Amino acid sequence: NEIRAARFQGDGCAISLASASLLTEMIVGSDITSVEMVSNEELLSTLECKIQPARVKCALLPLEALRSGVSQYREAASKKR
Repeated sequence: NEIRAARFQGDGCAISLASASLLTEMIVGSDITSVEMVSNEELLSTLECKIQPARVKCALLPLEALRSGVSQYREAASKKR
């Protein structure tokens, strides 16, 4: 099952919005298992800029939201079986 489209909606700082935008680009064309394998380091390196330690949480917030969504998707799918 390939992810055909990804979008995000939210308010946040420039770092979290940039991270969310890049994350949507990263996951389109991937399957759920590949999405689950996206690491914190992979997303941070995709930003191509140095993120101050106090702002790393901002950059990783979209990935946390994605992981939560994937978990909910897997849980709903298992209940359908």
